[in-house]
Amino acid sequence: MGQQSNTITGKVIDNGSLEALIGATIWLENENTGTTTDIDGNFAVQVSLADTYRIVVSYVGFVTDTMDIDAADITNIEIKLSEGFELQEVEISNKGQKSRDNYERNQMSLVELSMEQVNKLPALLSENDVLKAIQLLPGIQSAEGAATGYYVRGGSSDQNLILLNNATIYNPFHAAGFISIFNGDFIKDIDIYKGAIPSDQGGRLSSLLNVGTKTPSFTEVNGSAGIGLVTAKLTVEAPIVKDKLAILVSGRAFYSYSLVRALVSDELKADLPKYYFYDAYGQMNWKASKKDDVSLFYYNGSDLVYFQDKTNDENTIFNIPWSNTVMGGEWKHKFNDKMISKLSAYQTKYDFMFGADYGYGAQTLNTGIKEIGARFSISHAVKKHYFNYGVSGSHMMIRPEVTKDVVNNNSVTTRIADVKEFYSPTHINAFINDDWNITNRIGLNYGVRIGLFKEGDQYYVNIDPKIVTRFQLTDQSAIKASYSYASQFVHLLVNSTATTPLDLWVSSNDKIKPQTAHSVSLGWYQNFHKNQYEVSVESYYKKLGNQIEYKEGVDVFSDISFDDKLIFGDGWASGMEFFLRKQEGKLTGFVGYTLAWAKRQFDELNNGDWYNYKFDRRHDLTLSLNYQISERWSVASLFVIGTGHTITVPKDIYFTPRSQGNGGYTIDYGERNSYRLKSYHRLDLSVTYSGKSSRRVQSNLKFDIYNVYNRSNAFFVLLTSENLGKGAGRQASLKEYSLIPILPSISYQMEF
Repeated sequence: MGQQSNTITGKVIDNGSLEALIGATIWLENENTGTTTDIDGNFAVQVSLADTYRIVVSYVGFVTDTMDIDAADITNIEIKLSEGFELQEVEISNKGQKSRDNYERNQMSLVELSMEQVNKLPALLSENDVLKAIQLLPGIQSAEGAATGYYVRGGSSDQNLILLNNATIYNPFHAAGFISIFNGDFIKDIDIYKGAIPSDQGGRLSSLLNVGTKTPSFTEVNGSAGIGLVTAKLTVEAPIVKDKLAILVSGRAFYSYSLVRALVSDELKADLPKYYFYDAYGQMNWKASKKDDVSLFYYNGSDLVYFQDKTNDENTIFNIPWSNTVMGGEWKHKFNDKMISKLSAYQTKYDFMFGADYGYGAQTLNTGIKEIGARFSISHAVKKHYFNYGVSGSHMMIRPEVTKDVVNNNSVTTRIADVKEFYSPTHINAFINDDWNITNRIGLNYGVRIGLFKEGDQYYVNIDPKIVTRFQLTDQSAIKASYSYASQFVHLLVNSTATTPLDLWVSSNDKIKPQTAHSVSLGWYQNFHKNQYEVSVESYYKKLGNQIEYKEGVDVFSDISFDDKLIFGDGWASGMEFFLRKQEGKLTGFVGYTLAWAKRQFDELNNGDWYNYKFDRRHDLTLSLNYQISERWSVASLFVIGTGHTITVPKDIYFTPRSQGNGGYTIDYGERNSYRLKSYHRLDLSVTYSGKSSRRVQSNLKFDIYNVYNRSNAFFVLLTSENLGKGAGRQASLKEYSLIPILPSISYQMEF
């Protein structure tokens, strides 16, 4: 007779690196039920009493494993999967596919991407980028042009929480927003929550982007090297003590500035801006015991822009450096098969400086934010519940600082404007979350985050609940609904429509209240054709409070206080998202469509009336396809089209005679954000050849074409006017400027 138990427990790991596989699917053939592994690779599934069980275990990018388990051995199962594909197996069984999460998981508004999927996309300048990839998903909009800034369900850019191994990232951009700091060679997977953010993470209104890094191999030396149109990179992972201690190091550098200087004339070299960036990442993993795992990581990346402007016989020198430094560690302890604890700590630092030296004077903007944080949590499985509870805390130093110096005739420097407003807030939270499968068809995921925020003498208490409900309609479909309330205590003051390093972080205080958001969602989820295709349709509504904007005409270089230069208002956003994805077989890809509205209201703007938010885009459509022609050749295409952004344009231009004042032209602007730019669309293509130099070395050569038919999409807009003749006034017009034409690129990647 079998053991008197109805729960099968175990762990799924990578046979090479021995790291846990998150979200691997466990399917029991003779039970017609299954589950997925948690963030530590563990699983537990309820079964009926039987003598043997047939288990099918699968994970995207790994060879599926099938095994028979005796009833006496159904606990502490360790399953090792090996990387690989069987391209000839186009037909996919409905047993054990990860896409079952689409309708079986008690979570909605979540999309998971692996770096393998990201690398299949056509790339700009040969750089497959995490932040560009998530912009293709429904509900997530991009900034202008090819910039990597993104906006989720009508929210602003600062309402997105970005984490690298659970450490906060405040500026994830290189190259003024065209390349992110996330080098794909050390990234494993990406989770993006567009709503109902898990209770153990919080502090933002719109989304959570969690970037997870690879675990280095404990058994063999592996690595990769690549060179593209703008960057070169190298990654190496190796065991220091086999099966015990391993490290991973990765570096990337921008080299095209030196290449361009070598190709241009000496006359042009003097005016060519100097631009560099680099990033470096290191990680160490230690299997301290059978029950203890320790990891440490470090990231540093810097940008430098330096150039001279010699127009009008003046020599202005601009010096613009910025940098990110992040470090942290985690200790995981396994008490037993059903209880795991995690203790983590991190420090993140972002610094930016904008310096302009005019000869007769200088302006400098220094801004930065430093955060130190820690978190302790326990994951605990109890029958049909999976609890996650704990505490977290962080302390920040936020520095917006502006100085302006003037040099008089005696070479004496006089400081005429000085802003030094340091914020030093502390935030402490307790959280609990429960993932509860009430029955095979009904589930709940609910939790609450309770915190205390202090800045100076000002205190705020946040109570942020969330709940997700799931009702499974059939064996392959479900409906889900969610509600969440969120509070946000740090804010980005934005000067333009695109996120730039010139934007300033500030903290809530006695004058700046926390931003808030009520969000509700309703969705339908369906899989087809033996789980090869997954479909979701979600609708949402979000009500925003205490939204922040600069007052009209504020200049950060001359206004010596920020608090009294801000205005506060409300907002709302609503929409519907459609997503169809196929992840297995020779033909893979996805289609995403968004229908959305986003509005704002400030008493001091637009006569107090509601107006379109600058990222109110009615329609967005993305089509991504990848076809594996053979074992070595693959092609990919990406087509995007969307409604243009909104801007404010002049309604009339009036001439004022000198007899009535100083004379000149007065611009009367129309309703705020009432003008819509022309639609954005482009087509990208790529071809990849995968070769094998030897038994231990694999390589691929990738050719990308960005903006294939050379569409002139607006990157920025300038107001111009034309004199219509004596007494006829002037005719105002808008001119849209495009930045990136058709752009081919080539890259070579080698793995060993």
